[in-house]
Amino acid sequence: HAIARLTAAECFISKFRIKPELPADLVRAYQCAVVDVEDFRTGAGGRPPGGDLALKWRLALPVVLFHEPVSNRERKGGWATVEARLALWASGQRDVLITQLMEDIAARSARSPAPWTAPTEEEVVKQAIDLFADNQLTKGTALLESHGLADPGGAGVMEELERRHPRRQRPIPLLQELLPEGVEGRIRVRLGERMRKLPRRKGKGTRGEANEHLRALAREIPGGADHAGRAVECMESFANDYLNGALPAWFYYAMTAARVVPLRKGATRADGIRPIAVGECERRLWWAAVEEEYQDALKATVAPHQVAVGVKAGGQKLSAGIRLALEQHPDWVLLKLDISNFCNEMRRDTLLRRVAAH
Repeated sequence: HAIARLTAAECFISKFRIKPELPADLVRAYQCAVVDVEDFRTGAGGRPPGGDLALKWRLALPVVLFHEPVSNRERKGGWATVEARLALWASGQRDVLITQLMEDIAARSARSPAPWTAPTEEEVVKQAIDLFADNQLTKGTALLESHGLADPGGAGVMEELERRHPRRQRPIPLLQELLPEGVEGRIRVRLGERMRKLPRRKGKGTRGEANEHLRALAREIPGGADHAGRAVECMESFANDYLNGALPAWFYYAMTAARVVPLRKGATRADGIRPIAVGECERRLWWAAVEEEYQDALKATVAPHQVAVGVKAGGQKLSAGIRLALEQHPDWVLLKLDISNFCNEMRRDTLLRRVAAH
């Protein structure tokens, strides 16, 4: 099978920029491609299930179809290259698509990487104005107030990122190991409406898949009761299998990979680095849907002691609650604790066992 020519890493770590906003006339073809992959995975039409090969297609589809070409001539062609790839997919020429991708990977690897340069003040202002024009007010303001990124190749930067993301010391238990004896859990989520409302221009993970791609899959097209009209149904089928631990361990390793961005805490390198892990858009979609679907159960279990999960306007409620408590009890003292690098160093296995106990 064509996808067997790619390693798993090549399927979920993209070396390319990925075109985000899909033109309307290409949406149906992309929806059909996603449905094809899910049908291959589940063995629709009496075929044997696609197993690992189908999962590799699931990971690689955005980069196979949407990566920007290496050659300047093809880049100037705009979306014509993507249209040609979608036509190859529709005609079953998957081997040609993989050959083209592998050639682009080889051509890109042969080039010397461009040295990292921080954006100039003029470039930052231009980008912020572009965000404001697109009604991305919060993001534009944050960009202007940010101290920017550290040079990944700078002295000590990679070492600090590795220190703040220590290697896991204990394995993550399987879902079957976590649930109490006699309890069977089955998470089910609905994605269509949430996919249609996903915000644009959000950070992308290692595969390069964007919220704009997911929005396109949920777009309703006249006459959508055909093959393409099953796109959301297929996305939900796959998400529910993922969320219930029905996929092989290697796929979870791939899907939880993240792109780490070294944000500067201050104006100088001495102020330190804040590593921001940017995960897959699709995985963020799934877990947001889980939180929404089960928010009543979350509130019943963890409220009012925490306001971070399952609580709307949690930050405002926390600050207002603290102020009110101090006003009513002027003899009380407020103590704030901050655990260094807590999120990256906490025991995931312990956390999961505590959650499963409820």
